[in-house]
Amino acid sequence: MAVLIQKSPITGNPLPANSLEVRPMRSPRILAFASILLIAGCGDKTEEPPPPQLFKPQRDALEKAKGVEQTLQQSADRRREQIEREEK
Repeated sequence: MAVLIQKSPITGNPLPANSLEVRPMRSPRILAFASILLIAGCGDKTEEPPPPQLFKPQRDALEKAKGVEQTLQQSADRRREQIEREEK
């Protein structure tokens, strides 16, 4: 009498005689990875860092130059008015 040995379609290992199907063991790595993802997803939300202040020194220098330009323009206007008053 020949005995038929069934093999698992997943692992290829022989199945026990009293079982029709054997479930493969779940990998502990998958369980650990899933739990880490869940813990990380439920963590506190951190505030986003402020955006980097690119070109801030250049912008500051430009604003300072605009202030100097305005001062020079006011000085030139005063001189022009003074010259016009003296010519009358």
